[in-house]
This record gives sequence, C-alpha cells and structure tokens, in this order.
Amino acid sequence: MYQRDYVVRMIEQFGVFLRRAAGQEDPEHSLRTVQEAGELLFGFSGPFLHSLTDDSLLALLRVGGEFDVERALMLADLSALEADVLEELGRREAAGERRRRALVLALAVSAAATDDAAAEIDERIRAFWSQAGPLATQQWAGLFRHFVSVPDFAQAEHAVFELLKVGDPTGTDRAFREEAACWLAGLLERSDEELAAAGIPRARVEDSLGQLRRSDERAGHRMGEPGEGEAC
Repeated sequence: MYQRDYVVRMIEQFGVFLRRAAGQEDPEHSLRTVQEAGELLFGFSGPFLHSLTDDSLLALLRVGGEFDVERALMLADLSALEADVLEELGRREAAGERRRRALVLALAVSAAATDDAAAEIDERIRAFWSQAGPLATQQWAGLFRHFVSVPDFAQAEHAVFELLKVGDPTGTDRAFREEAACWLAGLLERSDEELAAAGIPRARVEDSLGQLRRSDERAGHRMGEPGEGEAC
C-alpha cells in the first residue's frame, strides 16, 4: 500500500512539473523546471543521470530486483521534454542524446511488460525513435523485440535490416543476430497471405535472412539453418 501511494504521489508531482514546463515561454526556464523535476522525483541531479551509461541507469531503476516501470516512463517523458527544450535552445546534439535515452527507457519498459502493456507504450516508442538519431545494436535489438511483441512484423524486420548496417557479427550482438535469424526463419513457415497481411512480403523476409547469413559467413561464422544447432 505504501509503495502504491508513493507512486501515485510521484505521478501527481510529475504532472505538475510537466504543466509548469509546458506553460513557460522562456526555454531556459523550461529547462530548469525539467531538471528540477528530475532531481526532486528521482533524487539525482541531471548531470549525474546524464553521465550514466544506459546499463547503469537501468540498474538504478531496479528496486528489489524489479524494474520500476512507472519511474522509467516518467524519466523517459522528462528526457523527451528536455530534448524539445534543448532543440529550442539550438543544442541539437544534446537534444538527440536525450531522445535516444528516452527511447532506451521506453524499450526497457516494453521488455519488462506484458505484450498488452507493450502495446500501450508503442506510441511513445515510435515517437522517441523517429527523433532519436543514430542507434546502436542494443537499441535496434530492443526495437526488434518490441515490434515482434506488438506485433508489427514489418518494423521488426526493418530493425533487423538496420542491424546489418551497425552490428558486428563477431561481437556482443551475435546472440541477437541468431535470435533475429530464428524469427525470420519462423516467418517463412507462414503462408504468403499471412505475410502479405502483416505487410512483409516473403521475398523481403528471404532477403533479410540471406543477408544475415552472408554477413556471418564473411565474418568466419556459419549461422545454422532452421533445425540445426541451437533451437529457435
């Protein structure tokens, strides 16, 4: 009961700060309001939060081994609002990083949620993604898993395609590449009608799967066919 009341109070305070920030005409004042909200709601200064790696920030949002979905969503919204203010101030690089951080937080919420809950934050994720700028493998992996759960197979396949541009088949993203290859192979077991209804033609799936396998072969690895090696 105490935890629930605490969350409710945080959400109410958060709404107050958002209304204050949105109602100010001076972007410098809006920026200070957003930063003040971060400090009061989360207990850490803006510079400290921004200095953390993505993994460190997500670890900070774990309480008793459970990911704090409510605080993560509030921090994602604050990051997105701060990005808008920074954009007004001409600080585009910092704005892009805040939007990327907002996406990281929203994807973490999606990963911790049920499929129904993931669908509820889908609009946020798409909005953050559209303005986040260049992404690394971890973000593309998060987008892939989110769009599989929603489901939006066409966008999930797009995330796989983008992985081919930024990923390293010999690095830490290899497990994700195997996961994506298994998913694509599973799509090929569906009928042409099902794939067309999902907005992802069979030829496109075959092309993405082929590119993944060729990329691994060039790196000296062999990605197994469905049924070989580890089970999908």
